[in-house]
Amino acid sequence: MRHAHRPAAVAALLAVTAAAAVAAAAAAAATGPGAPATGTPAPVCPGYKAVVDETALAATPRADEEAELVALGLADRLVASTPDYERVKADLAAIRAARPELAEATHAHWDDAQSLIVVLAPAAFERVKSGAKFPAWDCANRAYGLVHSAVDEEGGYAFLQFKGRYKLSVLARVYGKIRGVTSVAPNSMMGAGTRVCARKAGATFHYLFAVGSGDCPAGCMHWDHTYVYTTAPAKPVHVATWDAAAAAPAAAKLAPSCPH
Repeated sequence: MRHAHRPAAVAALLAVTAAAAVAAAAAAAATGPGAPATGTPAPVCPGYKAVVDETALAATPRADEEAELVALGLADRLVASTPDYERVKADLAAIRAARPELAEATHAHWDDAQSLIVVLAPAAFERVKSGAKFPAWDCANRAYGLVHSAVDEEGGYAFLQFKGRYKLSVLARVYGKIRGVTSVAPNSMMGAGTRVCARKAGATFHYLFAVGSGDCPAGCMHWDHTYVYTTAPAKPVHVATWDAAAAAPAAAKLAPSCPH
């Protein structure tokens, strides 16, 4: 996995986090997403409901990072479902066994799937920085398994890192609804590389391998696409491989879109 792309100020924050945030993060990592930090009163969260249930939150992060990241693209859902994860895991292994040229074509995700950069209005930022009671913020952090946080006093933003692998566009919507939050962005990754994109239609899973080459830290100069589908787990059908600089063949019209 490539290094995350963060503003210089955020990178500095990771080494200069306030002691209280570090203590809270360590305790949360040790005791799970639902437990408060040792010595810190649990946030009062009457009626707070996460966008997925505790079973889904407990399932992530899964052992196969790539399969989980690819499966996140199958639905507008915070956590990849277990059936989707297991299907993608089996399919990717079978595709690579059948197409050895894809053996090293592993997915490089667009973000780290585990952290957000959250910009706050001045009053809200002061509450976060000081550790003052901020129920909407505290309850979200607790529900989604915050394990590390840092604040940038000059930029007025917080860096939040979570235990699970999430579809960050969904988590960004959650934090974006908190009063005092002005913007939320996923922690994006540097450069480009191979992308493995998927979509499903009933029992059929469609995969596009977009394999980048040539100066990929700057975005890749060349791309080759391979479209494969499965109608049952681990039963791949290769449809087409083509240079992405040319038009896709007609046979690939059902291939998933895959931003480089």
